[in-house]
Amino acid sequence: MAERSPSLDAHSLKILVELQRDARVYVAPAVIDGKVYLRPCIVNFRTSDADVRALVEIAREVGNRLAKER
Repeated sequence: MAERSPSLDAHSLKILVELQRDARVYVAPAVIDGKVYLRPCIVNFRTSDADVRALVEIAREVGNRLAKER
């Protein structure tokens, strides 16, 4: 398996901070084997597939915006 770039972990942390500032969705960080991941926690039984897709789209939007700002 290819080694993960430290810059990818830094980008994930920036996305995390921006998602929390944006406030449309909330995710927490998870560090697994030294790698940073975004961790949503869905506990509301009313959460729909559309809600989960929206979370992914918002994270993608924020990540793309941050990548362009580099």
